[in-house]
Amino acid sequence: MHRVGLLGIMLIVWAVLTGVWILLLIYRSVRVSEESEQLFLGQGKESLAKQQEETIHKEERVGAFLYAFGIASIVMLVSTLGVWIWRGLGA
Repeated sequence: MHRVGLLGIMLIVWAVLTGVWILLLIYRSVRVSEESEQLFLGQGKESLAKQQEETIHKEERVGAFLYAFGIASIVMLVSTLGVWIWRGLGA
């Protein structure tokens, strides 16, 4: 059986973080963006306006997760590259 070392674990963590980030990008582009582009004008549209406000709030919440997972993915990638270079220089 093949033993996974530190670099393997770091690459797996990076792949998971990046995968979640990509899924969040797809979710935001498909689900939230088409709903937030609606504009309701006129009287008697309070429920539709409230629904749009909820959609915008959801988009902002997804945006915060996108930012966090994007930063975590970049940090993990740079860390993995650093360990790889450090090991290469030490060998």
